[in-house]
Amino acid sequence: MTGWLVPVLASMAMALPTTADDVSITMADGVSTVSSGDTLEYRVTLHNSNRAEPATVHLELSLPVGAAGRTVSPGGETLEPWLASWHPTVPPGGEVTVSATFVAGDPRPTAKGYAAQACLVTNNINQACATDINQLPGREDVHARQAPAPPSAPTWPVWLAAGAAAAAAALVVRRRRGRVS
Repeated sequence: MTGWLVPVLASMAMALPTTADDVSITMADGVSTVSSGDTLEYRVTLHNSNRAEPATVHLELSLPVGAAGRTVSPGGETLEPWLASWHPTVPPGGEVTVSATFVAGDPRPTAKGYAAQACLVTNNINQACATDINQLPGREDVHARQAPAPPSAPTWPVWLAAGAAAAAAALVVRRRRGRVS
């Protein structure tokens, strides 16, 4: 192998988590409505379903741009004002909870809610995520369900069935005419 390729492959191998497929993720902040300037404390819990081996993972918690990180614990760091990161080891069959405190920034004018997302990341790819969305006061409900759509024109299965029925009717008529003559 060429001299530059070996260190690159070695660094990629070290970045891989041991058993991230066995780790599930949940998160909550304990509030349902948020306004700009509110303090939000997010608790992210990782559970390792593998009872034989620990899992060392890379966890990132991100908020909308404009949020400002205040505290990250235990052992985490704030990479950007709206992004916190950890590298916890989750014991076999156990769980680990981390937390971060942010101050909410100004939401986008078209936003209905204020969303935070915690993800297990491998090689810059989100593997598993949990999301927490808080309602913004005075905005349309983020949890509202849409009214059912009105009935639409028949779709291709209906047209296909109608064509098959017409062909069958034509065959019956043709056979009857054959018997009469």
